[in-house]
Amino acid sequence: GEFEAIGELESRILPSEKDISGVYDHEYGEIVLRQIGNRVLGCYDDGKGYLAGVSLGRILRLSFYEPEKPTIGAATFSWAGDKLYGFWYRRTNQMGSPWNAKKVSTLDGAELGNCAAIIYPENK
Repeated sequence: GEFEAIGELESRILPSEKDISGVYDHEYGEIVLRQIGNRVLGCYDDGKGYLAGVSLGRILRLSFYEPEKPTIGAATFSWAGDKLYGFWYRRTNQMGSPWNAKKVSTLDGAELGNCAAIIYPENK
């Protein structure tokens, strides 16, 4: 059988060549991510949700935690250029909706609000 894809090919950059740190806009608002080596720390909803995990090539495997609900689960993203594509899962492996995001700024000079303490724990 044959396989045909329609559309534009996104760049294939290895993580060693690019740091995914930044502020991303997506369906639920803003996600802030900071990459430290292959570790990734993140925050969304101005600190109401935390993300932590690793970068594995173009794939990010993250856990999320929302202390107010409380909710825990996992998210998997792939990235290309300035975009993240992925899904989140609840603890029971129930798939949630897509988390597709576009980078809107770097961390430098960004207004991080309550997310600053989460992604920069060494400053506490």
